[in-house]
Amino acid sequence: MAQSISQEAIGATGLPGATAASRHAGATASGAPTSGTFAVGDFIVDQSGAMYVCTVAGTPGTWQLSGVSVNENIAGKNLVINGGMDIWQRGTSFSIATGVLTYTADRWCSYPGVSTWTVSQLAPATITAISSTSTTWTFTVANNFQAGQLVIISGCTPTGYNGTWTIATASSTQFTITNSSNPGTGTVFGTATTVAQGFKYAMRVQRNSGTTSTAGFAFTQSLETQNSLPLAGKTVTLSFWARASSSISSNSLSAYITYGQGTDQNTIYGFTNQANFNQTFTTTSGWALYTLSNYTLPTNITQVGLYFFYTPAGTAGSADYFDITGVQLEIAPQATPFSRAGGSIGGELALCYRYYYRTTAYNQTTGSGYGFSYLSTPNTAANAGQIYMQPMVPVTMRTNPTALDYNLSNIAVQSGYGRTTITSISIASGSQFFPGVLLASSTNSFTQGQTYVLQDQGSGNGYLGISAEL
Repeated sequence: MAQSISQEAIGATGLPGATAASRHAGATASGAPTSGTFAVGDFIVDQSGAMYVCTVAGTPGTWQLSGVSVNENIAGKNLVINGGMDIWQRGTSFSIATGVLTYTADRWCSYPGVSTWTVSQLAPATITAISSTSTTWTFTVANNFQAGQLVIISGCTPTGYNGTWTIATASSTQFTITNSSNPGTGTVFGTATTVAQGFKYAMRVQRNSGTTSTAGFAFTQSLETQNSLPLAGKTVTLSFWARASSSISSNSLSAYITYGQGTDQNTIYGFTNQANFNQTFTTTSGWALYTLSNYTLPTNITQVGLYFFYTPAGTAGSADYFDITGVQLEIAPQATPFSRAGGSIGGELALCYRYYYRTTAYNQTTGSGYGFSYLSTPNTAANAGQIYMQPMVPVTMRTNPTALDYNLSNIAVQSGYGRTTITSISIASGSQFFPGVLLASSTNSFTQGQTYVLQDQGSGNGYLGISAEL
């Protein structure tokens, strides 16, 4: 459409005291216009919410930022906790068991039909060496990359290596990029990542090499009821960044917004009267933003969840995976820039603690580790073989915890300089503020009224995880 400006279009039409020429000239995807002809007083609003005013007429003219763009880090805008895959309290790699609901990254759980899957954290790889011949740079790393993907390099010396590059060739331990100059050869340190721009971590879901089963894989997050209720009757949008290896079908990743009635149920097991909106996406080997937009939820819902499902085909190769990060569910007709549910990493971590908290045992031998700190004392032995403790959690948990996970091989309780080896740990009566934990020992050596502290026996591998998940 041709653009024209008339005197009438920019004439003074305001109220007394505000009669200078002004005109709403449209919108841009981001920032001030970079083409077109504009007059003084024209204003536009970009799709992030920022407003610009033309202060000098021209093509495209001179523009002044007038309104501040929408703050991306608004706590609570995103209903998905840990959507940036930043927090992995339980570990960073999981072999998923058949038909078992398994939590991986905080708040995310998986449920495969067969045990042929691995879920892991995709994190920046440490660059340990760089060599250069002419204009070809070879980087030695500790991660898997693919030819044709973009890699972001930071923290390297010399700084000429830093930037975003296209991988020319790749192996399991090296990748090669090309540049217009030869920076020389050296052993330097830095990090490289193929996670989408703006994100440090992603979740990788991979079918184990050689697997012939084509049973699907699901990973989900369920909102508790009190976080779901504000979505009733609202128009919502789900957005996420994803990519898939070249060996995966380009039309095999589906996303669902699930909803129903009931209270604090998990969408894997099904909400009461569960239904969904869904869409299947065509993925590529490069990162891209995908959206499930402009769906209005029923007014009578009490539960909402997210459900991603991948259907494989054929026999799995060595790189049969997809990666995902930047997951966001928001009240909006279209996707807006990603924001963490907590507004910051610290806020996000506190939200994760509401559902799960793991503490690592203090290693008395080396003096390292965080310890099972803040255990209430004195602790009173119920009998010579049991002791009851109430660990103090960092935040109030969703409910009185319902499950524990732990490594008993190096955990003991200490009183003075003596230790009693623990043989089992179980949930006991308590509260969401002070979960109850019952420790048992086969030595029957606990003393009534004695103060005890839970501690590692020397290896530093002991831990205790407390869960109030859905």
